[in-house]
Amino acid sequence: MNKQSEELLQDFEHVLGASRYLRIICELGNLTVLFQVLQYSSPDFMEEIAKEFEQNSTACEKMIERTIIRRVSIRALPLPLREINKKNSRLMELMDRIIGADNWIDLFVELGDIMTVFGCLPEMSSDMRASILRKMAECHNDFDKIVSNTVKGNISLGTLPLRIKCINTSEPDITDMFESLFTPEVFMSLIEHQGKLSILFQSLGEFSTGYLKLVQEMELHPIIDKLFDRSLSEADGLINAHYGFRNLVIKNYELLYYIENYLGREQFKQLFVQKSSLFNVLRIAAYSTIGVELCDDIVHDEEYLNVLLQSTSGNELSNGFELEMYSAIIRRNSSFEYVINNLISDEHWVSYFEDNCSFHAFLFILRWLQAAKIKHISDIITSDEEHSKYFKEKWREEILIEDKNTKLAVEALEVLKRHGATLSDMITEINNCS
Repeated sequence: MNKQSEELLQDFEHVLGASRYLRIICELGNLTVLFQVLQYSSPDFMEEIAKEFEQNSTACEKMIERTIIRRVSIRALPLPLREINKKNSRLMELMDRIIGADNWIDLFVELGDIMTVFGCLPEMSSDMRASILRKMAECHNDFDKIVSNTVKGNISLGTLPLRIKCINTSEPDITDMFESLFTPEVFMSLIEHQGKLSILFQSLGEFSTGYLKLVQEMELHPIIDKLFDRSLSEADGLINAHYGFRNLVIKNYELLYYIENYLGREQFKQLFVQKSSLFNVLRIAAYSTIGVELCDDIVHDEEYLNVLLQSTSGNELSNGFELEMYSAIIRRNSSFEYVINNLISDEHWVSYFEDNCSFHAFLFILRWLQAAKIKHISDIITSDEEHSKYFKEKWREEILIEDKNTKLAVEALEVLKRHGATLSDMITEINNCS
């Protein structure tokens, strides 16, 4: 919001006043509307509304009742709660106290689902989180109803791993209460009804080691079979599943090994062919218990490799952190180096670099490639004036933005010069501009 808009908003708030604003919401609105108004209010007006709300003893009960009676959706609540918490966590604590754990639970049971509840809990004060989880643990029927709402509403579980992570990265006591409520049986039942393999792997990676041991004791074969069939029919491709693999290989290697070996490399291959890319496969292989086999399949099946290459874009190379993941497999499997140095053509690499690949990513790639490969790619980039100009402009801004990127340029220059690559002159020219 620009300065003029902020002034206009403040003038409007001043003319209307917090008392009348709250009265309108109480008479015509609902709890979701109240939090959305707070989300976009100026900081001072936000506090004025909250204080009016605190002083009006009937406003809260009236608003909760209207929200439930009119079956107003609360699925949008996590976002305004998050924004309010960012701006003023003290005010969020005040709103928690005004509404109270019992009212929150009533709202969740009547109108909520797992995704809404797990989205709201991390934005509440730790005391309120603990109170809600404790009360739900005392009355399992409430939580059972929320799970039932999720299944009946066919609610997407796409962001479930992130929401579990947000709850489980808080205090240890909160984690214990959460995991004792959201038991492995409840979790696996929910995943069986509406999940896919990518969600399973990512979610498992966010639970504690004790929780994962309980999962390991369950009969998982029928659930895995269902998830595989659903993942295949919906072209899941195990996108982003590498985060789960990375955590599981540390927390419970045996469970990851068990699931992977039950699925088998052929079933993984079917999933990857449908909707995946070479680099998604490689980053999963970096942490997979059957990573060597997954890479060997790429090496020995040219048609499979070409399918993966066609789905791979330079965008996937632009995150340095993820490239660190890819590099992890070099230490475990020589097939990886064979793929990138012999099976991926020079033209393919140049195409990736053109397609939004950052200079940071380019440097990571250089570290993997053999001298001859680096020279050939360098020659392709510098052989054509237009091509060379494109890369110069593309990388100049990134290199000159921050000192750390200038250091990256020096590091890249060392690699290029060591291998006698013609691209070193271009990097030298860009670096000298800094």
